[in-house]
Amino acid sequence: MSPSKIDVEIRCLSPENGGSELFMEYFLKALSESLKTKRNFELIHSYLALFLQIHYETVAKSEKMVGILQEIKHDRSWDSLREKINYCLCL
Repeated sequence: MSPSKIDVEIRCLSPENGGSELFMEYFLKALSESLKTKRNFELIHSYLALFLQIHYETVAKSEKMVGILQEIKHDRSWDSLREKINYCLCL
C-alpha cells in the first residue's frame, strides 16, 4: 500500500470521516499486538505517529484509547531493540 493510501485509511478511522471510535481502538490494539512480534518496529511507530498526529484530540477524550497508548508506552520492545543496538555498537 502506498504512503498516501495509508494516510487516507488512517484518516478514515475517525467518526468525522465515516469511521468510529471503536475502529480507532481496534487500530491501536492492532499496533500494540504488532509491536509484540518485534518485527517492523519502525513501520508500526510510523503508523502510530501519523495516527496520533491526525487524531490526537479524539484520542485524548477517550479513556480506552489512552489506556491502550499507555500499554504501548510500557511495551518493552524498544528496550530489547536498544539493548541489541548497544551490544552491536560495543563490538
